[in-house]
Amino acid sequence: MENYILTEYTDSAEQFSKSLEFLLPGSLVKSRVLSNNFSSEGHGVLSKGFYLGNNKTKNLAELEIINLRSCVFSIPFKGKYTTYVSNKLFSECTPERGCLFLPADSIKYATETSLVNDLIITMSYDEIESLLLKNYNIKSVDISSIEMNKSNSKVKLIYNLILSKMSALKCYPHLGESLHFMSSVKEVAKLFLTEIIADFMQVKIKQKVSPDIKFLKNVEMLIDANPEIYFSIHEIAEKVNTTPRNLQLIFRKHRNYTPMQFLKERKLHRARLAILNSKGESLIKKIAFNAGFTNMSSFSRDYRNLFGELPSSTVELTKNNFF
Repeated sequence: MENYILTEYTDSAEQFSKSLEFLLPGSLVKSRVLSNNFSSEGHGVLSKGFYLGNNKTKNLAELEIINLRSCVFSIPFKGKYTTYVSNKLFSECTPERGCLFLPADSIKYATETSLVNDLIITMSYDEIESLLLKNYNIKSVDISSIEMNKSNSKVKLIYNLILSKMSALKCYPHLGESLHFMSSVKEVAKLFLTEIIADFMQVKIKQKVSPDIKFLKNVEMLIDANPEIYFSIHEIAEKVNTTPRNLQLIFRKHRNYTPMQFLKERKLHRARLAILNSKGESLIKKIAFNAGFTNMSSFSRDYRNLFGELPSSTVELTKNNFF
């Protein structure tokens, strides 16, 4: 983009406007200067439609972006300006307060100081929109501007992100040519900006369930439905098309019990429920057998360990409550 790079020095208002149009595809940018001593230069990570860095202007009177289709974050490092959205006054921006703009008919910056050093992030709104849907299930956003107060911890993170990446580029200029560096900076900026928008809309991030957790819950539901038909981990593993070792590893990673411990507990609960519903009329041995136990001594011991009483005590309690 010959002579129209935001990070390069220019004393031409026309070049300055063109450099912003490069960053804001589909937008028309108009700038008005205070005097012939206008200048602009910047430093940051730049590609078509994306910029993270600063822009220092001298003697810029006004900047208007028509048909904004991007997401624009800006907060002055030095200087002041007043912002307007669709020709309506929005906010005064200072080193303690900035703005986040989303698609709008027009936004305007009117400078209040001859020198403004602005910290900026610009990004295609399509990328923000897709992440809002993916992470927050936000299908549409009916706002075009959000005030950014630097006292907010998340805004402070974005502010420091810009400063840290600018500092990195100054120390290691070759990073500006690294696609990996560019991609990582862009992804972090995108996450931060979507979080700000979701916070403003009071929407929390969707909790993602890992494949392991989904698999684990399916196994537990399978066991819980018919615990009496399983007697070994091999039977369970075969039923869910995995290996006993993999089943053990997944339970060890996400649970405080093994598959067989879970199976035993579900059998014991099944037996206790049967005893309570029997009203003292069914034999404990028969109930234990129907629940999947083959050894009465082990059944009585495990029952007492889990419920604090022997099966016979539950039977007596049931009889007393019934009569």
